[in-house]
Amino acid sequence: ISRLLLCLDVASLENLSATCYYFDQLIAGKFLLSLHFPFPVGFIKEVMADDSFEKKPLLKLSCKKTRNNYNTFLNIPDYSDPSSFHKMITSISPEMMDYLLSSQMSLLSLHKLRELDLVPDSVKQDDRLLGQRILDSYSNFDCSLLQHISRLGTLRCLTRLDVLVDQNMYLEQFMAELPNLLELGLTILTRYGL
Repeated sequence: ISRLLLCLDVASLENLSATCYYFDQLIAGKFLLSLHFPFPVGFIKEVMADDSFEKKPLLKLSCKKTRNNYNTFLNIPDYSDPSSFHKMITSISPEMMDYLLSSQMSLLSLHKLRELDLVPDSVKQDDRLLGQRILDSYSNFDCSLLQHISRLGTLRCLTRLDVLVDQNMYLEQFMAELPNLLELGLTILTRYGL
């Protein structure tokens, strides 16, 4: 049955894991099925509350660049202004981006990573398509994330990759490192008149 599970995508594994205790232990007991990146505040709170932390192999990593606001310090309401991952990604310096990627990725076991979803929640802002500056910020973040995963040598495990691209195609530098890629989802957003 373990070999059969290798043929299923992560969404199917999540559904199968929810059916009974046996599959839950077989799948979710061995793997961290999916996780959003940068880590949601709720996940960070879970890690902080535990005395120990087990690094299970992660199967799917998503970076949706959500615009939903969150407070970093949930227990101290007036300590920080609400922010969003979209705001963080579009305003972060390259040095801080590398630090964020390194510090959060060090908590993950990516040697079995099968799916990577880098398409944002929405490609619209105020009923208009995203501007070039935001697209560039998203592309820089996604490229840095792929470079980090590449340095770990785990791009070769990916079977599914979903990305947002524009006329500046950064993805070609990684294609040789994706020998097991079965599905490539491209969300293409480009300027008029090119």
